[in-house]
Amino acid sequence: MLRVSLVTTGSELITGRCVDTNACWIAGRIATMGGEVVSIRTVGDDPPAILRAMRQALREARNVVVSGGLGPTRDDLTRECVARLAGVPLVSSPRARRRLFRHYASRGLKMPPGAEVQATVPRAARLLPNRVGSAVGFCCRTARGSIWALPGVPAELKTMFTASVEPGLRRGARARVILYEVVRTVGLPESRVEAELARAPAVVVPGVTLGFLIDRGTILVTLRSEAKARAQARTALVQAVRRVRRRLGRAVFATGGTTLEESIVGRLRRRGWTLAIAESCTGGAISARLVRVPGCSRVLLESIVCYSNASKRRRLGLRPSLFRRYGAVSRECAGAMAEAARRGARSSLGLAVTGLAGPGGGTRTRPVGRVHFAVAGSRGVMVGEHLFAGDREAVRAGAVVAALDMIRRYESQFFCTPP
Repeated sequence: MLRVSLVTTGSELITGRCVDTNACWIAGRIATMGGEVVSIRTVGDDPPAILRAMRQALREARNVVVSGGLGPTRDDLTRECVARLAGVPLVSSPRARRRLFRHYASRGLKMPPGAEVQATVPRAARLLPNRVGSAVGFCCRTARGSIWALPGVPAELKTMFTASVEPGLRRGARARVILYEVVRTVGLPESRVEAELARAPAVVVPGVTLGFLIDRGTILVTLRSEAKARAQARTALVQAVRRVRRRLGRAVFATGGTTLEESIVGRLRRRGWTLAIAESCTGGAISARLVRVPGCSRVLLESIVCYSNASKRRRLGLRPSLFRRYGAVSRECAGAMAEAARRGARSSLGLAVTGLAGPGGGTRTRPVGRVHFAVAGSRGVMVGEHLFAGDREAVRAGAVVAALDMIRRYESQFFCTPP
């Protein structure tokens, strides 16, 4: 079984100045290989901390991948630490030195002073080619296992890992197959999704394990199928996905990598429907999600950000009496906005959202976080409301997801479309 420990280095990672995306990417690649990342450690540019992290990592796995610390500056300490751990001296590699000269010469540059230190590696280490940058990666064997040292620059790390590290790890891995699938849900909290599946023993398929993840307001059910043969793993995974979808019903909007906005655009395109949007508290965020999807221009005709009451009157033609009687944050206002948006654009559907994102402006009857939604179509108007918790951005983010989901629910209610 392939077991790998990760060590990422760099003081910028432990001071909040930089997000460690390398560990996440490597872990994903290891998973697709059928391996397991048993630990991830992040340390600053401190030799004792780096040595301690690598020793601990080698106690847990025979393959350790280290990222960062291979550049030409004084805080690039990985080379020295690996050599010390392996009990070998650092040596200047003629091959690595020639490659450095070619790297700079090919760009019409002269190698700067101090850059040649990048050609220094632990004795007997195997060099890992870097086709993108100047840092020299290497694989060094120790008494406990192998250390794969990669640069911290993401583009260089990914190229080097794919070309050199991954083939090396595969050769030493036990033959087995691990397949993954994701069932995407919306409208139910994570605890409810987990509880629904836990209450249904029939969902369990031998060899398949479930996990849960929140992704921009949607809940992902991740399924991991492990078997000796691909056909066996695939059969179990397909069966488990079918059972999860059946249990969660209309909360499921897609499987695989399809996002909520991609699902919505796809649904509308298949029906030949068009959409117009009137946004108040979300300020254009719904439209921004939709226009990320290629082909959205066939669906989204227009979007109006009518934040003030004056804008709602001027752009949508809403009557002043509507605000006096019900207020801008109301089901009645949302419904009128959706109908006006649809009528003005001559679209199949009109979507509207209006609410109080806060932090001020709330009352006892209209608290902060209250948002009203409406979808207008040929079958009438569907209205709804949610009370979101959290700060201003949390309310707006939740409102975007709920608004997109309302399009899906409108279609499902009036046209009986399966998820």
